[in-house]
Amino acid sequence: MTERAKRAARIRDARNNREEVRAPSGSRKNTRKWCRGVVGRQHEPEIRDYAEYKKVSPRIFSGWRVVICKNCGKELEMCYGRAPKRFFAS
Repeated sequence: MTERAKRAARIRDARNNREEVRAPSGSRKNTRKWCRGVVGRQHEPEIRDYAEYKKVSPRIFSGWRVVICKNCGKELEMCYGRAPKRFFAS
C-alpha cells in the first residue's frame, strides 16, 4: 500500500469508531401504512390523473394514474391504465 492509501485507511477507520452505538428500539410502531401515522386508521384511496395531479404535460403522461389518500394526500402508487384492485377490494 502506498502512504496515501494507508493514511486514508487510518482516517476511515477513525471515523467508524463509535463508542455509543444506539441499538434500534423494538417497540417502535410501523406507522407508514396508516393514514397520518395513526395506527388503525386506514388510507382512503382515490384515483387521479397524474398529469393533473402533478401539473405536468398531459401529452407525455396520458394514461398514467396516481392513487392517493383522500385524507393525508400520500401517494400510494403510480400506475398506467387502471388502478390496482388491492386498493379497492371490498
